[in-house]
Amino acid sequence: MLEQKDAKIMAYVPASKKEAVKSCYHDDDGYWIELKHGWHASRTDEGCHVIVQDNIRELRYQISGIEPYLPERPHEPTKRSRSEERER
Repeated sequence: MLEQKDAKIMAYVPASKKEAVKSCYHDDDGYWIELKHGWHASRTDEGCHVIVQDNIRELRYQISGIEPYLPERPHEPTKRSRSEERER
């Protein structure tokens, strides 16, 4: 994906989410937004960092779902306090 930013598309991105956009453009396949590392489109598949839509209406819906990406990590065992250890 090219690293360019189409001003028409960027006009729909709120100021709080502009930092997430690596590139965006329009071609025959639709409107494209590629997100920077650490961001994802939460209204698509888990961890997805590319948005492609046929029209501005759908693109705006997907833009509203741009969020920082924090993949779920397996739960780490927590240390038990001494009093909890004594109770065992």
